[in-house]
Amino acid sequence: MLEPLPSNLILQSLIMHIISSYAKPADLMNYTS
Repeated sequence: MLEPLPSNLILQSLIMHIISSYAKPADLMNYTS
């Protein structure tokens, strides 16, 4: 995990983190699926 992640993967992780901060688990599952 020392190697840098692709920018798109970082962006996706950031978006998911922001969404998970206020979205319900069920809504999060529906979003990712």
